Amino acid sequence: MFIFSIFLSSFLYFFPIITFLPYRLSIKQYLTLYFLLFFSLILIATTSNAAVIFLLVVVSIYLCKITNKNLPTVCSVIVAYFLLVLIDQLISIVLTGLDYGVASTHTDYSLMTVSCLAGLTVELVICFLLSHFLLPFLKKKFQSVLELNEVLKLVFPTLFICLLIVLLNFIAGEKLGYTDPIVYFNFFLVICCTLWTLFSAFHSVKTLIAVEKQKEKEKLYETLQQYTEKIEDMNLELRTFKHDYANIMLSMTEYFEMKQFDKLEVYFYDKVLPFGKQYTNETYRLGTLSNLKIPELKGMISAKLIYAHEMGLFVSIEILDPLEQISMETLDLARLLGIYLDNAVEAALQSESRQIWFAIVTFPNTIVISVKNTYSGDEIPYSQLKDPAFSTKGALRGLGLYNAEKILSQYPHVLHQTAMKDHIFEQRLTIPFS
Repeated sequence: MFIFSIFLSSFLYFFPIITFLPYRLSIKQYLTLYFLLFFSLILIATTSNAAVIFLLVVVSIYLCKITNKNLPTVCSVIVAYFLLVLIDQLISIVLTGLDYGVASTHTDYSLMTVSCLAGLTVELVICFLLSHFLLPFLKKKFQSVLELNEVLKLVFPTLFICLLIVLLNFIAGEKLGYTDPIVYFNFFLVICCTLWTLFSAFHSVKTLIAVEKQKEKEKLYETLQQYTEKIEDMNLELRTFKHDYANIMLSMTEYFEMKQFDKLEVYFYDKVLPFGKQYTNETYRLGTLSNLKIPELKGMISAKLIYAHEMGLFVSIEILDPLEQISMETLDLARLLGIYLDNAVEAALQSESRQIWFAIVTFPNTIVISVKNTYSGDEIPYSQLKDPAFSTKGALRGLGLYNAEKILSQYPHVLHQTAMKDHIFEQRLTIPFS
């Protein structure tokens, strides 16, 4: 009966740990983890609650060895332990209410088995709800905005302090004996530590989101400033061009007076016409951005396309109708288009044609945003491009598109399409007005 109780108790630790781990294990690794828990619990049962420290350390070291995600792993083990302790204390309160002494669960193995089965049932329900509803919801909501490690760096100190408080209290409670007041105090203490940890996590997430949004706003403001400076430079160059126009005309009068029309033709096509095109082409292409009335987007897009132009790429911009609002968060759309444009520039630079096309087309009920670029090499299945582990110097980098997919997952009303044909790659977003 002792071994069977340890067998059940091992699952009480096992299920919360695998629920909170941010990665999956192989079957062999799951079995190894279970047996580590099993033998550690035998040590706890034959010694004291202080051996829980050994269990947490051994399990954390093992899981850290099989992955490089050390901080998420340690935090997952600690959170799993808190969930276990919370359920265990709840069962203890129930046993106390039924006039069963808590200490008897350590000596009466039949009662221990019943207690384990009750705890395991509650735990399985909680783990199911967490893994299928709460954790996916939190991942979807915050993953595109925050890095997990950044959150855990802020939460870990609170988590570790709460763990030490709970462990020291349990070790002291074992020495004093589990009287009813101690059972109630332990439950109250665990509740307080859990609430403290949750508050710390909420505050950390809120702070990091505010910091990230501020960084994005500052970045977009800088790109808008670059756009403004570029437009001012172009206006200055255009005024200079107008000022020089009379002199250019005068430079052609000598050919007219001498009736040297052959030389005039050569001079016009070799000198005058390229001089004019230097301003009119770039001015027209960037001038269409004036129809984009959303400053954050205009700044980011112009900065990317000006950079592409300066790198020697042919850049085509088409925004024929004024656009003042869009049914997406401006920062999210700016990040999304930033990824598409960065990848487009990178791919076009490696291609023979070296071209980029950017267009925003307005329809009665939708807006279509298209980013196209030339690329070299073979076509790549798009399913691979969304894989964060995939990276290539060919068409596009997969990590950027993987991050873009995380942003798009927050907007189910936005239709995202891709196409690869004749060495032209296209990303297209179809966004309804509301």
